[in-house]
Amino acid sequence: MSEEFFKLNSDLASAEADKDFPSLKAATGEMKLELIRGANVEKLVATSFYMGAGENRALIYAHFDDKADGRKVKLDCYKKLEAGKSYKFYPHSGAELYVWFVDNYHDSFGTGILDVEKILMQPPEPYIKGSFNFECEDTSGSGFMTVVVKDFWIKGDMS
Repeated sequence: MSEEFFKLNSDLASAEADKDFPSLKAATGEMKLELIRGANVEKLVATSFYMGAGENRALIYAHFDDKADGRKVKLDCYKKLEAGKSYKFYPHSGAELYVWFVDNYHDSFGTGILDVEKILMQPPEPYIKGSFNFECEDTSGSGFMTVVVKDFWIKGDMS
């Protein structure tokens, strides 16, 4: 599914659409995640963040360990988000909002909901606060897992 997603995603985000999009930069924030696999609940705390943002585009990485190829959540948005609204994540072509969990080299794209409490996607200091949850294939290859994040915030520095 990962290769298919990246091809579809690259079709959506052509070089023309991304030509003015700022690159990812280190950001600050707070995110606590619950990874639910059946009756097993694993709690993770983000250790670092990266963010790129423009008026109608945002890309956010939250890392849950100190390894570059370790556990992380990625949010990729191709539309303007508004405070007080909810948005659906879809793992298919044509979606405007994607989310996925990465466990080392295993990507798992999800279906779920993003609730935006506060947002400012314009540089130099983009900011988002909210919560989200999604279900995706278990990165261990057995069944499905649920990812729950309550009350996260991330502030970028695009200067």
